[in-house]
Amino acid sequence: MKQLGVLFQKEWRENLRNYKIFWIPAVFILFGIMEPVTNYFLPQILDSVGNLPDGAVIEIPPPEPAQILAAVLGNIN
Repeated sequence: MKQLGVLFQKEWRENLRNYKIFWIPAVFILFGIMEPVTNYFLPQILDSVGNLPDGAVIEIPPPEPAQILAAVLGNIN
């Protein structure tokens, strides 16, 4: 068990020195914030860069909060 403690301390120290302790949660928070915003603006994004023919219409219903939460949690896994 002593070896496990030494290995844990080494990894923890390395993560602190490389600032991974701060960057990894920041990236997850950023992705968690960006996903609902991207889903909300997805129809406008598709209209502006979709290169669809003139008669094509894409209707995406606004996502419900439960769907957004499930998508965010699914991406974190």
